[in-house]
Amino acid sequence: MTTTMNERFKKTISNEQGGVVNYIVVLLIVLSFFVGYKFAIPYYKKSALENECKEVARLGLAKTMVMETLMAKVESLDLPLEKDDFNVVVGEKKTGIQVSWTETIDIFGLYTKEVEFNIDVKM
Repeated sequence: MTTTMNERFKKTISNEQGGVVNYIVVLLIVLSFFVGYKFAIPYYKKSALENECKEVARLGLAKTMVMETLMAKVESLDLPLEKDDFNVVVGEKKTGIQVSWTETIDIFGLYTKEVEFNIDVKM
């Protein structure tokens, strides 16, 4: 009876019509897409905020307008930033914007990584 069970197990694993291996491969592919998504979103948010900072600095707006524009973008991106986190310097010819924050990437509670982002724009 033991040999029959071993033979069945080997048949199930190597079965071309289906089996465990196909499900494992599909599970690994789905898991890799999920992990890639979890890591890509914070970097996308950083890139979007950095582009907004460059655009606002290029326009040369007043400090209050710069802060309003940036806070609207922060709210739309759902970033953990407050007005105090921004360092905005508006001069006659140049505008500087600095901000930094940390985001935590959590994958099912099994793996946690803190990623620090820094943006320093001078136009």
